Amino acid sequence: MLPDKGWLVVKHAFARANIGGPHDEYLTWPRFFGERIAPAYRHSGGTSSISWTPPVAWNVPGVDGWVSARLNFRKTGGDGLIEGIVDGVYSVSAAQYFSLYVAGGVDRLPASDSEDGGAQKAAIEGGFRWRFTFLGVFLGARVGVRAVDPAHFRHPRLVVEFGGGSW
Repeated sequence: MLPDKGWLVVKHAFARANIGGPHDEYLTWPRFFGERIAPAYRHSGGTSSISWTPPVAWNVPGVDGWVSARLNFRKTGGDGLIEGIVDGVYSVSAAQYFSLYVAGGVDRLPASDSEDGGAQKAAIEGGFRWRFTFLGVFLGARVGVRAVDPAHFRHPRLVVEFGGGSW
């Protein structure tokens, strides 16, 4: 049995709050960075950005899935539609090689939008998530569709994301 220090302290504290993640006492630093901390490249519509998923997730009681945060940074290009910096992401499992995911956040509409120019509106995203091993490190890719105003599905766009980090 390993002493209750380091990762185990974090692991046990998170377990009490029903929060899971990469709290493995045998996790090496290269694996920790590549699989849990590394950012991802994200392309949504005409906008490229860097995204990062913090390496913790909440196990949703009764739903059998995991909710985590995704942070979007360094946006370039695009059509004036601005994705919010924080999304909530739900997936059945972070460890499955293939699964569905849904995400939600708040996007700012382009100023040229005829109905709500410049307004912030709820956004929803959904698609497929793949996990795979490359050079001994787990990586991931997502392909989905994101739209503003879920009731009317406005400004739909293809989303592609690839990289390391928690998926």
